[in-house]
Amino acid sequence: MKVCYKAGAVTAQNHYYSIAADAVEIRVWFLTDDIIRIRAGFDGDWDEASYSLVTTAWESRTDELMKDYRKRINVAEAALVDGETKAVITGKKLRVEVEKDPFRICVYDAEGTMLHADIPELAYREDSNRRRIHTSQIEDDDYFYGFGEKGGEINKAEKYMQFYKYEDIKSVELILNHRYESYGTPIAKDWYVLDYRFEFKDGNHFYFYWPITLDDDSRFLGTILDEKVENIIDKDHVIDALKNGIHLNDYARGTEE
Repeated sequence: MKVCYKAGAVTAQNHYYSIAADAVEIRVWFLTDDIIRIRAGFDGDWDEASYSLVTTAWESRTDELMKDYRKRINVAEAALVDGETKAVITGKKLRVEVEKDPFRICVYDAEGTMLHADIPELAYREDSNRRRIHTSQIEDDDYFYGFGEKGGEINKAEKYMQFYKYEDIKSVELILNHRYESYGTPIAKDWYVLDYRFEFKDGNHFYFYWPITLDDDSRFLGTILDEKVENIIDKDHVIDALKNGIHLNDYARGTEE
């Protein structure tokens, strides 16, 4: 179990600010004037390998894969004043205050409104199963959006959500289906679509019904599945079509001939 209780010196590095917390180093990037990135280095190597970020200010192992979509920018300007009990990093629109004992990070806008505040002794933790936990202060009128492919209400405040990592996937089944649809005429349109059935190691499963993919989404999805999932059930051998950007209609009809 690793828990950050106190922080020491805060220093300016090449394109980020380093916080010497007692359990692990914390890094802060002013990605733009409006966006701050905070990362705890529990892995120690600071490996970057995101498949989703299209704007970065650092090198990543996926830069070559994402070269047609990713934009590399320079970090925004900010100034650091490091004191004995608190460090302050001030940008054009945002201000980061690092309180050292107990340790927490707070973010304020130019008017002094608090936008983010860690909860001391709970903010940056890694448990015995190497799960990383971050706990921050929330208010009754806070709203939470995103979280990937989640159904239900748009605002996820006070909602329970189950998340899985790649390592939690037991198997993925690729299910190729031939669908027909009529638009009020005797002639029916037909096409091939792909469903996904995820089986997880805890016994739960998730059926991904015909996700709509745009541009090169299918190629990225096929590459990620092939690299990250050990057990892929693919009786129609469509993983190669996904990875090579071949339309399912062209691939399926080609195999029928």
